[in-house]
Amino acid sequence: AALPLHQAAEGQVQEGDHGDQQGPQELADDAVRVRVREDDANCCEFHHLKGEAPTDPVDLIRARYSAFAYRMPGYLMRTTDAQGPEFNRDAFKWEQELLKFSDQYKFKRLSGDVLGIEFQECTYSGPDVAYVQFRAYMLGPGQTP
Repeated sequence: AALPLHQAAEGQVQEGDHGDQQGPQELADDAVRVRVREDDANCCEFHHLKGEAPTDPVDLIRARYSAFAYRMPGYLMRTTDAQGPEFNRDAFKWEQELLKFSDQYKFKRLSGDVLGIEFQECTYSGPDVAYVQFRAYMLGPGQTP
């Protein structure tokens, strides 16, 4: 189901050892880069190209959001916990589902403004486990900015 403009997907992420060997694909019209800092227009490309997940859990969420916008299912699959509910052993089917999701949602407004991510909390429950509460904004099928 499509999410209304002011609603968003909420989630948590566990930090872990993930990687990807696939770089950004050609941008779709509605793709967007998510910025870590105002002066860094391409914060996630390093991680996407190197195939390495950020060690900071908030940066991992940013890189994954950007991977959805850039249609990078390989990066998303490799940065998903194999024990988590989103993991799918049928890699081909999972890749197709991720691409379909990326194609159905827009990650910026017509003006070019990024819808982006709102981070609410990041807590650590151990040296290798972090929980991030966030809202990822996007426009669903048929929604106008």
